Amino acid sequence: MTLGTRIAALRRERGLSQEALGELVGVSRQAVSKWESDSALPDVNNCVALSRAFGITLAQLLELEEETAPSRELTQEQLELAEAIARKYLESLPEGRGERQQKKWPWVLAAAVVLAAVLGAAWWGHQLDQTVSRMDGQMANIQSTVGDTVEQQVNAALEQATSLVEFFDYSVVQVDLGANAVTFDLSVQLRQRTADTPVILAARSAGETVSVQAEDQGGDTFSAQITCPLSDTIDFSLTFQMDGENRTQTVGQAIQMAQDYSLRPTVKETEPSYKGKTLEGKHLPAETMVPLEYTVEFFHTDRLAAPENAFVGAWLGVFVNDQLDHWVDDIPSWDLVHKDESYHIWGWNPQVDLSGLSLSKGDLITLGLRLKDTYGRTRTQEIWVGYVNENGSLIGGVVKEDKPYSPVEEAWQKLNEKT
Repeated sequence: MTLGTRIAALRRERGLSQEALGELVGVSRQAVSKWESDSALPDVNNCVALSRAFGITLAQLLELEEETAPSRELTQEQLELAEAIARKYLESLPEGRGERQQKKWPWVLAAAVVLAAVLGAAWWGHQLDQTVSRMDGQMANIQSTVGDTVEQQVNAALEQATSLVEFFDYSVVQVDLGANAVTFDLSVQLRQRTADTPVILAARSAGETVSVQAEDQGGDTFSAQITCPLSDTIDFSLTFQMDGENRTQTVGQAIQMAQDYSLRPTVKETEPSYKGKTLEGKHLPAETMVPLEYTVEFFHTDRLAAPENAFVGAWLGVFVNDQLDHWVDDIPSWDLVHKDESYHIWGWNPQVDLSGLSLSKGDLITLGLRLKDTYGRTRTQEIWVGYVNENGSLIGGVVKEDKPYSPVEEAWQKLNEKT
């Protein structure tokens, strides 16, 4: 709950109009209206006056957590002491610093409330100046114990109070991999704006900004549909006019969008026959095979534009100490199969023969895969790694992590250069 929302709730609970509350505090009805809409914040004096008008403690008005608030209600003298300490502390700061701190006055006031409860009314009067002169040390001590929590609360309240938006949401309508584009439905509810001025919603993705004018749905709620490039980070913003000025604010972000629609390979071994095999000279015995079962989830199909004639091509390289030995022959390109809300490629079970490799003890054997789909997206992956240990035996297994393997792409580029 923001400070403005809390003021409005307390006023209604006590059956007061905005005008009546303004008279009690000593401000206009318009000032109260601005506080309640969070378009302005009451200053230190007004905050104390509000707590008196509502008959609650200053800590309750600021809605401090129990561990940060005084254990009992402040007296009238302590309220005045808290107000004076906060005001004098801000005034005592150097020019510029005081102005910046004034923007965070609720934190200063909250700390002053705690300090006033500790000091008590006895400090009121001639010792106030001495108290203020030690405020830097006192405030540092308070901040170390309760300041972090209070400051977080106040910063969150201030951010909420200055926000132009009450509510924002988005949903994915469609992803078109052929156009590398994503379409969103956007919805935003504003706190206030100048009547009859357009509301512009925008999406920034891959260095490009796309803007559309939103449709008024009533109740300060606006909606729009927007299409932008598909990328992993997409920022949403809005622009509208208020009090004759254009206001712009970032309102949301979609992350990992491209990643959610990327190729997702899955590899497992099927009854490996290479286990227990040992070097015979510089070669492993005949029929030292690495049997694999390979599946690629092409992308999620919810909200996906149906692909036409889509396929995935694959190239599997056998590497010794990260140097290409050879490409595995006869790897087909697969058509896509639609199943369980995604497109898959199925049925590739390569049997990779390692017996033809020239090896030595300590050598590292890697199977690296390169994929490319209809839309030009590529992916390289380390799918199996073996090691010839000191006694010449082969130890290996499928790589469980999703690890890219750059030597595959380097070898592929050299192959293209030759052809």
